[in-house]
Amino acid sequence: MNAARARRVREIGFSESPPYGSEWLLLDSHVWYWLLEDVADALRASIRTTVLEAVGQGRVAISEASAWELFTKAHRGRLRTAIPPRDWITRALAAPGLRVVPLARAVLFDSVELPGDSAPRDPFDRVIIATARQEGMTLVTADRAILDWAERSGAVRTIRAR
Repeated sequence: MNAARARRVREIGFSESPPYGSEWLLLDSHVWYWLLEDVADALRASIRTTVLEAVGQGRVAISEASAWELFTKAHRGRLRTAIPPRDWITRALAAPGLRVVPLARAVLFDSVELPGDSAPRDPFDRVIIATARQEGMTLVTADRAILDWAERSGAVRTIRAR
């Protein structure tokens, strides 16, 4: 493990090898929102159970890009929150069992250089995908464009959320 990665591992509390012999899950923005807001039937029951077990084991993460994306949508009125968006994001980021992966230059560069011609165009999606790739995590998403691209390219592990 290089020195920069080791420093990030310490900063965000990741272990060098995943705890309990299982891998880390990176939640796509919408999956994180659905869990926090307890959106009925948004996730398949088996996936919800898997994610909640991983939360209990402290091996679930989100990218800082997800916080930025959800705050942007809430601020523009495209995402409903019961409290002001800034307060909602602050509380959401403090949820137990969740680690926030800081944006790193390697992630940003990888987001531009994703393999294949059909990589998703949305910059938030690209950064979230690159985070999963750079950190060796499995991305939990319901985004059809991400799932289709991941299947064709084999460039990131995914779990279909619905």
